[in-house]
Amino acid sequence: MEIITILPPNVVVMSQYYPLTSVNGSLTVIGKSILVMLLHIYYYYYYYYYYYIYIYIKYLHIYTDSSFSSLIPETLFLPR
Repeated sequence: MEIITILPPNVVVMSQYYPLTSVNGSLTVIGKSILVMLLHIYYYYYYYYYYYIYIYIKYLHIYTDSSFSSLIPETLFLPR
């Protein structure tokens, strides 16, 4: 009975020639670049999620009579 690998063979060959971690466990250049790319994607969505909440709160007074948007200071949601 053969052992079925989940990864395709080109990924296995790539991991031999371009390893993500070195022998002592530290990240190589490729591992660091993939990690930085994932962090960029995470912070991109995190920032725009709160930006759309700010837009929603800012224009809430158009649809409601309450002045809820004036309770939150504008400097809290300014772009960094």
